[in-house]
Amino acid sequence: MTTQAGVPIARKALRSALLVGIAISFGAALAVAAETTYGLQFAKLNRTYTDFVGELAPIGEEGLSVRLQSPKQAIVLRANRIRLTPIAGETGAFAGEVELDVQGKGDLIADVTIGPMVRNLTDVLVVPPQTIRLAAKVRIRRVADGYEVLPEKLPERIEVAVQSQTINQILTLCDQAATLSLGAVDCSGLDRSLTRPAVPIPGAGSFLLGNENLTDADRAALDALLGLPEPVKP
Repeated sequence: MTTQAGVPIARKALRSALLVGIAISFGAALAVAAETTYGLQFAKLNRTYTDFVGELAPIGEEGLSVRLQSPKQAIVLRANRIRLTPIAGETGAFAGEVELDVQGKGDLIADVTIGPMVRNLTDVLVVPPQTIRLAAKVRIRRVADGYEVLPEKLPERIEVAVQSQTINQILTLCDQAATLSLGAVDCSGLDRSLTRPAVPIPGAGSFLLGNENLTDADRAALDALLGLPEPVKP
């Protein structure tokens, strides 16, 4: 089975929210226990993001393939909670945790091939309310128009729960084909692959968490974490 999906995730500001979250939690064990953990929430990042771009890695085997596309979609970031722990001996380096509360929906197109059977199905793809927990390590430094964030040790993918009547149809078709073929068609793992797709983490390298996405309180909190004086206002 081969699954190739245009299931959405990430574009500019949401990329900032997602990557900040991912980038600040994987290396929690690297922090010295005596260091203080700081909680942050970036309220300006909580909004609706549309038309993300992303693909899933091919999975499956010969005789069973599913290609999913989502040409239009919207994801609401309802809340974000970030906990940062400075890593002793590393200037501007942090470890911690992030939680992102998301939900949304989009258009779904599915091209399904199961043995000789070929189907083209369309539907609405729903991302039900869920909390995504992420982990990584990050280096942060202040720049003229915000904060440069350099993630380290990022996971390559995250799982996102999705729902669709089309997905249920595909699973039913596969079960029927497995029965008729006396087990020649293998549906094992298909349920999880379609209902909890592993979505690639967008981008690599550093990115800008711009001032337009931060409040004065956000900037003050980040400056305090970095041990920086308040910037001189023009």
